[in-house]
Amino acid sequence: PEEEGIENINEYGVDWEVAQDPELVAHLLENNPHECTNANDPFASASTPANLSEVLCDPPNCPFTPAQLQLLDQHLSASVDLFSRNMTVRRLVWIRALEI
Repeated sequence: PEEEGIENINEYGVDWEVAQDPELVAHLLENNPHECTNANDPFASASTPANLSEVLCDPPNCPFTPAQLQLLDQHLSASVDLFSRNMTVRRLVWIRALEI
């Protein structure tokens, strides 16, 4: 059989009819407090913090003009696979960029 694509692993296997029934959710929270760290969303991943932090970052100060960046991209894409996730190839991208 063909494997099913899973869009959001945190929602996989959730019975949404039960999740929308206040009586059943209350029963779940009452009888499984150790499994429900977030009472507002009992189906939230255990690794997701209840309060997320916002981290503001300044954009990098690029020394190149847009035209220079385009030229660099053209040269790099002619010799290296810029979309590869292989770390050896990613290292090669930097080596080639520094050679240009």
